[in-house]
Amino acid sequence: MNIRKSREREERKNTILKAAMRVFSTKGFVTTTMNDIAREAGFSKSALYFYFGSKEEIFIEIIKKIITDFKEFIEKLGRETIPTTEKIEKLFNTVLNYVEEKREIITILYSETHSLYSFKGKRFKGILQKYKGFFIKGMKSILSQGIEEGTIQDCDTELLATVLRGMLTSFVIYRMNGGKKTNKDCVEFVIDTLRNGLIREERGEGKREKGDG
Repeated sequence: MNIRKSREREERKNTILKAAMRVFSTKGFVTTTMNDIAREAGFSKSALYFYFGSKEEIFIEIIKKIITDFKEFIEKLGRETIPTTEKIEKLFNTVLNYVEEKREIITILYSETHSLYSFKGKRFKGILQKYKGFFIKGMKSILSQGIEEGTIQDCDTELLATVLRGMLTSFVIYRMNGGKKTNKDCVEFVIDTLRNGLIREERGEGKREKGDG
């Protein structure tokens, strides 16, 4: 296949994926048909099947593209020469803003996970596990850099990376459910919590002394 034909094929696939995202966001994953996607993309049904064998394959391709973009972003972020706290802030900002931009498809991903598992269980689960792996690996690297530069206390980077992933996931769900706090509010909360902590040791010690007396 020459370069021109290869480029044309990729352009057609991207056209299909964009059309599918619009249909999925309107009709949902379960009720969407290949006919719906073909009509939206301006393809015949037979032409659509030339590129994708099912709507499940199309949806998985969309998710793979999102994860690939995220993997490239977090690897690039790790190489940037900025303080670790700024990297964490940039990571949260970028992901939350991306979710706002791709709100419809992310909503389907969260709301219809059960349906997706029932169609392509092992394959779909494997893709999501890759995302988790990329995040933990990338965040561990960023946290390790912070420990080396002295801006992050020595800690179990894998556990802290897992906590941060949980916080980010919770903020995504919070924003998707109409939470009133903005993306900026959520990011500032994370950074303030990392810098200042949650527990005031002096107050805790005072209570223990009072109880002992």
